[in-house]
Amino acid sequence: NRGNLLLALGVVKEAIKDFDRARVLAPGYASAYNNRAGAHLQLGDYGAAIQDYSKAIQLLPQSAAPLTGRGRAHLALGRPHAAIRDFSRAVSADARFASAYKNRGEAKIEIGHYEEAIEDYSRAVAFDVGNADIYLARGHAYLVTGNSASAIKDFTQAIELAPQKAAGYAARGLAHAEVNASNEALADLNRAIELEPRSAEAFAYRAVAYKLSGQADVGSSDVE
Repeated sequence: NRGNLLLALGVVKEAIKDFDRARVLAPGYASAYNNRAGAHLQLGDYGAAIQDYSKAIQLLPQSAAPLTGRGRAHLALGRPHAAIRDFSRAVSADARFASAYKNRGEAKIEIGHYEEAIEDYSRAVAFDVGNADIYLARGHAYLVTGNSASAIKDFTQAIELAPQKAAGYAARGLAHAEVNASNEALADLNRAIELEPRSAEAFAYRAVAYKLSGQADVGSSDVE
């Protein structure tokens, strides 16, 4: 538990020391492996994370958490198909585990299966209705499939849940730009830049909005 607290505080290497001690005291304690894997994941040591998650899965084969964690490590290593297998096992173990659906949606995006990703995001949001990130992710998937109206609805929900985050405004601005609502697009993108002045995404999207509204010369400075 102290390791979990240290992990939450961002003191990752100290957290790993506590998880090591827990593992020595109880070699069959799956949570020690699972939580140490999460620490390795934060440090970008994906190989070590997969090794620890695999041990946790061996000890608790029907637990969704280590399966989801290992899937995230596979995804970070550019292995979306392996990730999907783990996420699918996780939702089989716990059909209400929102994180596994969300992560599987991300993996489906990686292989271009956008409609399937939307289905997974919809399952995730059904079990975690207050998670702005899921609405944001599903909105981007809707945008790629040409469903701008649904994308705008999801981005609006993300903004309502997290009004101080720039990402929702930036995404909704892009969606408005794609349906030629230039005033709404620029209002959203200006707000995104106000909230996060160093957001490359927001400047890039605003350049698109200027271009689509016939002001490519103005947008060129945002590209820079």
